[in-house]
Amino acid sequence: MKDRIYNAFENIKAEEQLKEDTLKSILEKADKRSYTFGRKSIFAVCASLFLLLFVSGFSYNLYFTDSAYIDIDVNPSIELTINRFNYVIDAHAYNEDGNKILKAIDLKYKSYDKAVAVLIGKMEEEGYLQDDGLVSATLRTDWAAEGRLRNLEQTVADTIQKIRSNCRQEIYTVDSVTKESAHEEDVSPAKYLAILKLQEVAPSTTMEECKNHSISEIREEIHSHVSSGSDHNKSHSSHEGNNSQSEEDNDSGVKNESNEHQNEEGMNESNGHQNEEVKNEGNGHQNEAAGNGEYSQGANHSSHSKGQREHE
Repeated sequence: MKDRIYNAFENIKAEEQLKEDTLKSILEKADKRSYTFGRKSIFAVCASLFLLLFVSGFSYNLYFTDSAYIDIDVNPSIELTINRFNYVIDAHAYNEDGNKILKAIDLKYKSYDKAVAVLIGKMEEEGYLQDDGLVSATLRTDWAAEGRLRNLEQTVADTIQKIRSNCRQEIYTVDSVTKESAHEEDVSPAKYLAILKLQEVAPSTTMEECKNHSISEIREEIHSHVSSGSDHNKSHSSHEGNNSQSEEDNDSGVKNESNEHQNEEGMNESNGHQNEEVKNEGNGHQNEAAGNGEYSQGANHSSHSKGQREHE
C-alpha cells in the first residue's frame, strides 16, 4: 500500500518538501487507521473465541451431567447413565455376565432407547433370555419421568416382541433412596428389592450370596419358602386340631364315666328305695296278717265261751 502511495506522488508536480510532508501525513494516518482496525479485529476474534469456549464448556458439562439411570436386569445386570438429552453417557456392569456383555457392545453416546434395544438383543444372542424368562427394568430420573417411563416400556416391549415374544417384562420407577441403597450393595434396584423380599421369609439370606442369581431364581426361592411355611402351618394346625380333638374325646370320656357313675349311683339309690318300700310293704302285710290272726283267735275264743255258757 505504501509503494502505491509513493508511485502516485511521483506523478504529482509540486515542491519536493511539500510532497514529502503530504506523503508523511498520509502514511501516518494510514498506519493509525490500520492499527485501529487491527485492534478491533483482534478484540472481535478474542470475544468470539471466548464465547465459543464458554458455550462449548457449558454444553460439555450439560451433556455429561447425569439426568437418569436405567437398570436392565436379566441375569447380566447393567446400569445405563442417561443425560438430559436422552443419550447414554456411561454404562456399568454389576456382575461378570454384565461385563461380558459390555465388552461386546458399545452403548455410549447412543440414544437410550436404541441402547436398551441393543442391550436386550445381545443378552438374547448370548443365551441369557429363556422361554418364559423375565426382563426387569427400573428408571430413576430427575425429570420427565412419565414420558421416559412410557418410552422405556415401549422400547422393551417392542424389542422382546421381535426376539422372544414369550418373555415377561416388568418396568417401573424407583426413588433415589432405593437407587442409592442398591448402588451401595452394587446390585440393580430390581434385584435389591427382590432380595429384601426374600430376607423377609428367609432372614439368614445375605445380599452377597444372591448377587449372581437372577431375579426369577430369587423369586422362586421366595415362593419355595412361602409354600414351605404354609405347609408347616397347616401341619401345625392339623396337629393342634388332633390334640384338641383328643382332649375333647378325653373330656367326653370323663363326662361319660361321670354320667355312668352318677347313673349307677342313681340306680343303686333307686333300688334301695324300692327294696325299702318292698320291705316296708311286706312288713305291713305281715303285721296286717298278724292282726287278722289275732282277730280270728279272739273271735274263736269268744265263740267258744259263748258255747260253754249255752251248754251250762
